[in-house]
Amino acid sequence: MTPAESPEFFQVIVNAERCYSIWPIDGDPPLPPGWKPSGFAGLLEVALNQVAEQWRAGLVRAEPVEPDDPPASTID
Repeated sequence: MTPAESPEFFQVIVNAERCYSIWPIDGDPPLPPGWKPSGFAGLLEVALNQVAEQWRAGLVRAEPVEPDDPPASTID
């Protein structure tokens, strides 16, 4: 059985907002609108770990907001 024929294999998918999820590698059902393959596929657990890794990497990329920083916009 090839990975494409196995229900245990999943692809990692991503949308424009850089949200990650998993989807059956055979594409049945078709990908939801706005989602595309990220290029990673594997067994369920491996695919889920990849999503978790991407999520953690996104946290590192996000700029933290310091509590003492003034708001981005104020009304005078």
